[in-house]
Amino acid sequence: MKRSLLLAVMLIGLVASRPADAGDDAATDLLREGLKLRREHRNEEAIDAFTRAYALAPSPIALAQIALAEQAAGRWLDAERDLAAATHDPTDPWVARHKGALDDAAQTIAQHLAWLTVRSPTTAASATLDGKAIAMGVEIRVLAGAAELVVSADGYASATRTWTIEPASRHTIDIALAPATDRPSPEADPPATRRESDAPRSPRALFAPSAGSTRPPIATWTLLGAGAVGIGLSAYFGIRVLHDKSGIDDACVGRPRCDPAATGLYSDAQTSATLSTIAGGVGLAAVTSAVVFWAVDRGRSRGATRGLRVAPSVGSHHQGVVLRGDL
Repeated sequence: MKRSLLLAVMLIGLVASRPADAGDDAATDLLREGLKLRREHRNEEAIDAFTRAYALAPSPIALAQIALAEQAAGRWLDAERDLAAATHDPTDPWVARHKGALDDAAQTIAQHLAWLTVRSPTTAASATLDGKAIAMGVEIRVLAGAAELVVSADGYASATRTWTIEPASRHTIDIALAPATDRPSPEADPPATRRESDAPRSPRALFAPSAGSTRPPIATWTLLGAGAVGIGLSAYFGIRVLHDKSGIDDACVGRPRCDPAATGLYSDAQTSATLSTIAGGVGLAAVTSAVVFWAVDRGRSRGATRGLRVAPSVGSHHQGVVLRGDL
């Protein structure tokens, strides 16, 4: 920026020495005003002053001043374009005298730019770079740095590429667009077919087999398991009764009086007998309930029963099952 300002000062100093037909006083005043604005870092206002001076008296000096102010403002693409226009005629005496300084400015500007070519086999494809339309199939000048490229065409899905463009580099990007997929409207979609497996199932259904199945439901297996446990406990306590009875016999048979230990064994035998009876009754009731439950369930699946309920019945005098409903 300092170098461009020094170059601007040097070039402005030459304005007064140019012949009168190269510009008028108004253009010279605008160039000097622009330089003053440059010193105050008011680059956008300086560009406006230089542009008005160029409109009054077009000259390489005025155009170069515009380019140098654009360089200071970071408008690299505009700066390169205007500087190239200012120096397009190398035989111009002013351009020839300041070729070195102008070339240095051009190299500085070029370090902020790159070359890009975007191609697509899709007919009538268009592209934008950071939201600005760019030409397709030709090499163009672009700003270096992060950029977003969007390629689109009627009837095709747009493609977006985001990447970092290296300074002073060349990039060629080929993008083929995919045809857009037309999705039917929601009204045109056929109603979803509800599968039986998707339907909510009641807790009762979880204990029953599926239609046509001959497997017992889970409840049947549960009752069978409980029955087996009950019968097993009944057998265990029955064995304890026999064991206690054997101990009583040893403590009493052939003796004038029973051994005091026989009293405890007798109490244990009574308890074991009671538990054996209860466990056996519960186990038998559970097994019976499981058999009936399975039979009823099979009958229900064949349509032979309606509203039949099965429940075990255990009381102080009897054990079994109770069936309620219509056969």
